[in-house]
Amino acid sequence: MAIKVVFDTNVLVSALINENGKPRKILNLFYDKEILVYYSSEIIEEYKDVLSRKELGINPEKIGKIINAIRKIGLHVQPTKSIFKMPDENDRIFYDAAKEQSKNKLNKLSR
Repeated sequence: MAIKVVFDTNVLVSALINENGKPRKILNLFYDKEILVYYSSEIIEEYKDVLSRKELGINPEKIGKIINAIRKIGLHVQPTKSIFKMPDENDRIFYDAAKEQSKNKLNKLSR
């Protein structure tokens, strides 16, 4: 049974920049279908925006590959937006996706 997660963007950034780090090992678990990634449309847009930043220097082909894999292998959710104040509002889309699947003991992986 696959572990259910929501990838925070920094996991993907680290995995694509450092192929020998722990985030890359986590990404490989996803490719091996040992991890099931839940995502929303807003999360995909966040991934695209951040991963495409020129200062990160990530190859656009790698970005396309991971986005396409998440869409193909992952599970799309349409979360209800939470309304309480969060310490970091940028994390709301990840929290909401995780909350949508909380009945499945979803975990949020972060660095």
